[in-house]
Amino acid sequence: MDFDINYEYVINKNNEKIFTCFYVPKGNKDKYPLVIISHGFMANYQALANFAVFLAEKGVMALTFDFRGGSTYSKSDMDFKSMSILTEMDDLNDVIDFAKSKDNVSKDKILLLGESQGAVVSSFVAAKRNDIIGLTLLYPSFVLFDDIRDMYKDKNNIENPYMLGYRVGKQYILDTYDTNPYEIIKDYKKKVLIIHGTKDTISPIDYSEVALKYLNPSSELLPIEGAGHGFKEEEMQKVYDRFIVYVAEMLLKK
Repeated sequence: MDFDINYEYVINKNNEKIFTCFYVPKGNKDKYPLVIISHGFMANYQALANFAVFLAEKGVMALTFDFRGGSTYSKSDMDFKSMSILTEMDDLNDVIDFAKSKDNVSKDKILLLGESQGAVVSSFVAAKRNDIIGLTLLYPSFVLFDDIRDMYKDKNNIENPYMLGYRVGKQYILDTYDTNPYEIIKDYKKKVLIIHGTKDTISPIDYSEVALKYLNPSSELLPIEGAGHGFKEEEMQKVYDRFIVYVAEMLLKK
């Protein structure tokens, strides 16, 4: 391998652990640009490990991690039913700050990559910080907020809430109910790359098309023809090819 894998825990302000995995390129550089990768609903740090390997082999450090309560098999603290968009935003902020404390990270060259719900969280966090130089969203679940309002007509009367077949906590619903995601992401002013399958039935590409209207005019939506919620092996080359061009533009330019 042309990279090392290092496992560490972030300790948050409540003394809870967030599991992280750094993919560090081998070489003579003192500092590396960094891509922080956020997994989706009921997934973990391994979900996008293929992107971390791809980046490390290109000389870019990558970091994957488990959201607290991000799945029932998370290596981070907290029960799945306590997780919400807001707790995941807190986690990602803590992970970013932790990464920036590392001597081998270029603090002014950090890009966020997220999938599905993790893409939503990444976009919200990027919009509220001024130190994220790039943002790539894979099949972002901006549909989530409409789905929740459609399923629960009265936020004051929520019993036994579920999402995608999994029992979630009431706070998961309340923390998203009144949110307009586009009003948040419009505050991120840099170029964004969205990659989305045209046959995604969980998070329809229509929502990414709307999101594009709120983002920097240079932002791009790359449709992957026939792809669903996630990409098959035969679809990945197109994804990698466009992603690495974006990474080079945002992180590797002088």
